[in-house]
Order: sequence, then C-alpha cells, then structure tokens
Amino acid sequence: MHKLNYKYDVAISFSEAQKDVASGIYVALEKLNIRPYYYPYNEEENAGANLKDNLIKFFESSAKLSIAIISEEYLVSDYARLELEVILKRLEREPNCFIPIIYKEVELPNSIKDLAYLKWKSDPKAIADTISKRLSKKNDTRHLPKIMEAPNVIKIERIKHESFLADHRTDPISKGLIKAGDEVVVCKSCKTVFFKDIWIIALKGMHCNQTKTLRSLPVVNLDDAKAIVRRINQMASYIGFELNINSQNPVFNKVILGADRLIFKLQEKSLKIITVVVHLGLLNKKNCKLVYRSNREAALLMESMTGKDAIFLNATPQGKIGFVLSFNGENLTMFKQFNSLIIRLINKV
Repeated sequence: MHKLNYKYDVAISFSEAQKDVASGIYVALEKLNIRPYYYPYNEEENAGANLKDNLIKFFESSAKLSIAIISEEYLVSDYARLELEVILKRLEREPNCFIPIIYKEVELPNSIKDLAYLKWKSDPKAIADTISKRLSKKNDTRHLPKIMEAPNVIKIERIKHESFLADHRTDPISKGLIKAGDEVVVCKSCKTVFFKDIWIIALKGMHCNQTKTLRSLPVVNLDDAKAIVRRINQMASYIGFELNINSQNPVFNKVILGADRLIFKLQEKSLKIITVVVHLGLLNKKNCKLVYRSNREAALLMESMTGKDAIFLNATPQGKIGFVLSFNGENLTMFKQFNSLIIRLINKV
C-alpha cells in the first residue's frame, strides 16, 4: 500500500519539561518498527533551516499521526502551542490523525477538551501499543462502507505521464509529491488528483459532493482546441488580454496550447518574454467568468482548485487569477467572442 509519502509514522509534540517522557515513547515506538519524529534525535533535519517553518511542515504533512504530551508547561510553550495549532488545523480535514496524551491533571483549552485522550501512566510501551493500533486502523480499508463506489485508479508512468510529472504536482491533502509508480484518483468534477489511499481513507471516496472519478489524467482535445487557439491569436491584435503586475500591465499577444495547460505569452520590443501558465486540470471551470469593470475593460476570473499552485504569476489570496481584457475601440461583440473562446478552450479538458 502506498504510504501517502509520509516520512514518519508519528510526530511527537512536547515541552522541554516532558522531554524524558517523549524520549521513552520514542524508544518504545522504534521497538515496534514505527518511525517517530522526535526533535532532539532529528536535529540534523533542522540545521540551518527556519525552526518554526520546519516544525509546521513536520506536524502538518510529514507524519501520518501526531501525538502531544499535554501539560501545564506545554500549554505555555510558544513552540508547543504552534505545533498544537498546526495539528488541530490538520485534524479539521483529516480525522483520527491526533492523539493527545495528558501528562498530569491540567485545565484543557477549549480546542482540545472535547477530544478523546490517553492518560500518562508512566508506561511508554502501553502508549506505543495504542499508537500502533491506530496506525493499523488508518491503513486498513476493509471496514470502509460497502456503498463506496470503487474509484478508477491510475498508475503514474514515467513516459506516458511525462508532462504531468514535469509539473511536480502534489496531493492537496497529504502534500506528498506525486511520483512515477504512485497510484492516484482524479475527481471527475474538479479534476483534482489525489493519492489513491487519500481518496479512500481521508475523503471516504467522495469529493465535490460526488463519487465519480476519471479513467485517465485530464488532457486537452488538441484537434478541437488548436482551432480555438488560432481564432484567439487572430483576435489578439484587436483585443489585449493583460495581467495586472503592479503598474506595468503588460498586454499578452499570444496564446499557446500545451498538452494540459494554456500559456499566455508576451514578447516585448526589448525581446523580453513574459509568460503566464494556466494548468487547465487545476481550474474550477464552473467559476471561470467575465466581470465588467468599465465600458472598455473587464476581468476574466478563473478560480483555482489549489490556490496559487494553478498559476505561476499573480494568484490572488482568494485563489483566483484575473486577466484584464481591454478592447481597442468599441467592438464589444468581438470582446465577448474573445472571452467566449477562452472559456471554451479551458472547458476542453
């Protein structure tokens, strides 16, 4: 079974006051062949790096499961509270990824007081055994509801999916890099690509309120799309489609169609080339729309399913990228035709 690209099985969060407790749990886990992340024994991974950023990474996406040794000292430790915040945020989207361990009687904050927890009884082996059972349960798909529709599973091949691999795509939940040999599932509605195990275990076989999946990675129908691209480029001299970059506002004068992407290209007189790449498979095509700003320009908005990863330039905080389409003269009909062609091209995938 694919391990969801997790480097560790368990990440241990603790305060300095409970360092010995954490160390004992670490040793007990290792005896069960469970891979724990314990900061004092993994210092080389933090050498020269921003410690805060590294801790966020480890507790957000580097381990299948997180445990926290909760104590009075833990709740006032800046680093421990940061780790707990990251863990709880992940818990919102991935149930059963966290086990709190109460070291001594302590007043729990509202964020965790309703969570089931273990009590520390000076027995690290008992804690490790419980963690082992939880990990086995997370990897066991036998007890999933029988009504779950079997997904279409795609195995990523180095040559066949070369273009996909070149984009360095990651699973949006585990944040793991998708590599050749991995098995993935593609949501039919939004065309987001997930690891197979993420689809089955974390998403329970459902995304975008539906269960349908694609049989292959999304690609553009090149024969149909090339004709649309030719029409777009023929209109480019009459209608500028420009991207807001501070005050520069360059007008893009060419559209290039890739196997799974749309490239807006500007070549200035200075021969400087600016390109904006739209990864078609990452767009929420239901939200591609034209928004008028004045009687001479409007914004074409395309909403990404994965935020800034869908566009390499000028992604807004709301996960949308906006092209300002300005038309020379008053030819509103041509402007609307241009916009319609862009939307049609995006919907070819």
